[in-house]
Amino acid sequence: MSLPIEISDLIPAVAIDRNNDLLVVRQGLVDRKATVAQVANINLADYPILSSPLNTTDVILVGRNNGLGAYNNFLTTIDRFTFIAGVRSWFYQATAPLGWQIVAGTGDRVLGTVLAGGQPYQYNAFGLQGTWQQQDVSGVSGNGLTVNQIPNHQHWGQFGEDQSNTNARFISGASTIPTPNKPRYGTQAILGVVNGAGDVPSHDAFGACDPHNHGLTWRPESAVGIICEKIN
Repeated sequence: MSLPIEISDLIPAVAIDRNNDLLVVRQGLVDRKATVAQVANINLADYPILSSPLNTTDVILVGRNNGLGAYNNFLTTIDRFTFIAGVRSWFYQATAPLGWQIVAGTGDRVLGTVLAGGQPYQYNAFGLQGTWQQQDVSGVSGNGLTVNQIPNHQHWGQFGEDQSNTNARFISGASTIPTPNKPRYGTQAILGVVNGAGDVPSHDAFGACDPHNHGLTWRPESAVGIICEKIN
């Protein structure tokens, strides 16, 4: 082989023995020999630590086992390896994982998903929706119970006496006997609830009651966690 030796003139290598095959390495002004294993064992301490968040153009070196006892090297993008800064997720723990921070203002809520084209209270928009406060009766703002929705209950009344003076069967104020059947009663019905909504001195008011709600301290049984954002 004539001098100078050109790399292109050399015989191609076959399977490389990383522990015994040698390479020529220039250190300063001196040429030295090194095994393939020495070259492959990269000194990571020579590289600076990345101080900025990962971004979509970053790549990572991946070694894929070829099934023959060796690895083929490939590059892959960072989005296939980890989360990009700015991604938000829910965690079943009390503190943010390393590289994440809790998103302010997201506490004391249940998780929901957006329903495209949904009606009110069906999460038809992204973001913080709804309230712990329940709606008024029938979902109508300011609506109270109707008379039929009030649980069945009793009222006390004053009664007079019948003709034999032995049984109290006349409603107080009744001066006639409209039917011969007992119990006898007056023609004016008792209406309203004493001290109820819209009550009047005669207690004969009749109508809707005051609106009501069911408080804002109720909550479903839940697995409580935190919503965090990836920051680096």
